[in-house]
Amino acid sequence: MVADLWAFHRRAVLAAGAGFVAVVVLVGLAASSSSDSKGNGPVSSATTAGASPGTSLSPGTVDPNYHPTYISVPAPPAGSQVPENQVKALEAIAPPASLYPPSMPALSDTQTVNAENFAYAFVPRLFDVDFAHETRQDLAEWTQAEAAASMLPGLPAAAADSTLYASLFVPRLPGGGPSPMPSAAQWATDAKAGVVWHVVSMTASEDPQWAQAIAAGYQSPDQLMTILDVSGVLAVRSGGHTTDRHFTFQLLVGSALHHPNFGAGEVLAWKAG
Repeated sequence: MVADLWAFHRRAVLAAGAGFVAVVVLVGLAASSSSDSKGNGPVSSATTAGASPGTSLSPGTVDPNYHPTYISVPAPPAGSQVPENQVKALEAIAPPASLYPPSMPALSDTQTVNAENFAYAFVPRLFDVDFAHETRQDLAEWTQAEAAASMLPGLPAAAADSTLYASLFVPRLPGGGPSPMPSAAQWATDAKAGVVWHVVSMTASEDPQWAQAIAAGYQSPDQLMTILDVSGVLAVRSGGHTTDRHFTFQLLVGSALHHPNFGAGEVLAWKAG
């Protein structure tokens, strides 16, 4: 999203952690399990964010009554607020409805039970795209249904709920970083050309600087929030030829907005070549 909020907040988070010596660290944060070298993340102990939603929902919809639970933490230090122009830009965004298209069902409880399991399920679903048979709108609706708020210091709730959509589909926001998703025009071009993306392999593990912030005593209002370093290979098929693109990015995850367990809060520092 926004000139990578994590990059902006890294110094403030570390400074905040240093001042929270008396705060219990890692309160309820989901422990990250070690990554499998082939990209198959193992299931570890569950960390949930609330009760399961009701069972009377229509297929493809999310529970409108579900809300994640956050905790009270000390206010961030002065000067760690997000620049006002970035906040206003985020608050002005209108993400699509949170829906599960028939071709993109909800992730299961097992897939969302911890941070790394979520990454190993979410990333391939996000990047396995057949442009001629999927729409950008459907993918945006699915990502919004699997979204979490980016609960970094100084970001108002109205802006925090839009960070995933902004980081993927609105890259020209003030301070915005590169987006992995093609623009609407490029999506149409790729559809005509029969372009298909497929994640061949990936790994995900806790970002060391996030771990440093937690060790220093930083505590997020979201007990599930963490940042993962993700890397992998994306096979791009076009015109009968396949090209491998190596990618890296950071995935902020936390309490899902529309269901228990983990959701995606933001895609940061996207690089592919």
